[in-house]
Amino acid sequence: MVSWHSLIFLISCLMLSVPIDSKGVDVAAMENIVREEKSKGSWNVTEEKPFWAMFYTVPVFHNPTGITLPKGKRLVI
Repeated sequence: MVSWHSLIFLISCLMLSVPIDSKGVDVAAMENIVREEKSKGSWNVTEEKPFWAMFYTVPVFHNPTGITLPKGKRLVI
């Protein structure tokens, strides 16, 4: 069960998508997105709201593509 506090926090988060190629996550694009977002410097970081980031993926048989992320890309990520 998700608490109201967690739900409100998630709604206020910036969620971005990362493109995929024929072998899964486009690592170069992901690096560019992270670099771009960090350079904007618009993070609302306070003691109560520290900066954190999360990357969610399905590395084995991604739905709907069926792609399995190669070991090399997994290690980079």
